[in-house]
Amino acid sequence: MNQAKIELTLPLPPSVNAIYRINPFGSLYLTTEGKEYKAKIAEWVENWMKENNVSPLAGTVIMRIWIAWPDSRQRDPGNLLKILPDALENVAWEGSDQCVFPHLMPPVICCADVPRVHIELTEAQPTYTTDLPALPKELIEWQMEAKHKRKFASAKRRLRKKHKTEKLNRFNFKLSREDLSSFPR
Repeated sequence: MNQAKIELTLPLPPSVNAIYRINPFGSLYLTTEGKEYKAKIAEWVENWMKENNVSPLAGTVIMRIWIAWPDSRQRDPGNLLKILPDALENVAWEGSDQCVFPHLMPPVICCADVPRVHIELTEAQPTYTTDLPALPKELIEWQMEAKHKRKFASAKRRLRKKHKTEKLNRFNFKLSREDLSSFPR
């Protein structure tokens, strides 16, 4: 099988802590810094792909990531795993319905000159297997119990909602014209 491959070197993205915030209503949103990074990277990659006559990848995409940090401080490389695929979506691959598997590649490089991220995108076919090791019995039981708890909580919420609706319906009655005429104006 002939695999398509795209290699890119991009500036180090801002940390997830800097690009995502929670609004007063509790929803997560992308900050201006995050929007600017995504837009700039998407624009640059799109132009690079046009200049080099590279078409977007189709199917399952494997994203290998090498990081060049600016110094030797400890950092969480997992912070990059959200913004990079988001910035490349609909540019380097066709859409958000595709499976993209980001992999951080060891070693995480430390360099003092220009912090950057090297990305290798590859088209790949998923592997189907039944040879995975079995899940331990206690984890299966825990998983089933957690699933049961979620179903129970969901049913409980539906019952509460139904009970509130029934309460409201008891007081929601229609008044006839005669009833309305007896009210003072």
